[in-house]
Amino acid sequence: MTVRCFLVIVFQVPLVLLPASGCAPNGGQGRRGSSALSGFDEPAMVAWRDSAKRAPTGLVAGSTFLRAAHGDARPVRMAVFGDGHASTKILRHIAVAARDSSVDLAVIVGDAVGVSNEGQFVRFLEAVLPLVRVVPLWPVIGNHDRGPAYFQTFMRPDAPSSGQAEAWYSIRWGSVWMAMLDTDDLVKAGETGIETPEVAWLRAGLASPEARTADWRLLFVHQPPYSLGWDPCIRGYHGEAGLRRVLLPLASQAGVSVVFSGHVHGYERGQVDGMTLIVTGGAGGTLDHSCRAPEGFPSPWLTRYQNHWVLVEAGPGALVIEAIGLDGVAFDRVEIPAGPPRTEWVATRESGSL
Repeated sequence: MTVRCFLVIVFQVPLVLLPASGCAPNGGQGRRGSSALSGFDEPAMVAWRDSAKRAPTGLVAGSTFLRAAHGDARPVRMAVFGDGHASTKILRHIAVAARDSSVDLAVIVGDAVGVSNEGQFVRFLEAVLPLVRVVPLWPVIGNHDRGPAYFQTFMRPDAPSSGQAEAWYSIRWGSVWMAMLDTDDLVKAGETGIETPEVAWLRAGLASPEARTADWRLLFVHQPPYSLGWDPCIRGYHGEAGLRRVLLPLASQAGVSVVFSGHVHGYERGQVDGMTLIVTGGAGGTLDHSCRAPEGFPSPWLTRYQNHWVLVEAGPGALVIEAIGLDGVAFDRVEIPAGPPRTEWVATRESGSL
């Protein structure tokens, strides 16, 4: 039997999820010894290999593949969505809409599932299969995802058999540099003032040639730096202060254009320190509603609590972001003009707030 699946091809760049055929006949085993998808006729997003091999060879080679597949002069189109909570119907709708919009890649900003277990990840993968059959999906870890099942589902074939190498990573896709981040580690850095491994890694990544020569630098986290939506409002959640202390100053200094997040179940948009902040958590979780803004909260701040996804087009002259409802109608649009690349920025401890 020939089993169609998605090989996770990794050399220098992690988590490139590519459609391929014949990669794991008869229920092959993943990196950590099991597969969340062993019963599927068409499993997706899992790296198949045996213990003697590190990764499939002869197919792609890291950033060379990314630039060859998508030249810097051509706009990059991507779908961004979050907080599906394994809601099959809504996730499937978004996956089909994104596929039909001819995106080149997709990012989920966390909480693919409501509970981190094998069954819910199977449901998630079934739902997004129309999209990930044709484009790569790059995941961000959310608070509901965290657990062994997440690291069984999303794998780096070049990573060690222990640890959590998929928690944060970066990619260069054409003219866009992107970092997918683990919010927990960043919040810890902001709360303690200690330079955590992820902060040091991000600082160096933002100073790398891949980031500095990109037209656009984008960051993806799960919990937002700022937000207004929650349910119930009495809890008073308005985003993560730790991200405001560490991530935002570091990102602004490096010329990051947009910070995408989820966690709040709805859509929000605002601007801080010249950067656009987008909350896109409308892919299936129970919707939140807007709460009263605390003193000093950024203004203006757009909120809309409905199911949706975000279409991003990164061109040479502008970055265009549209929030699209399940009816296919864009209810928000923002266009960010391109600016000069910040090639002069150097990664120093003073570049952030630690």
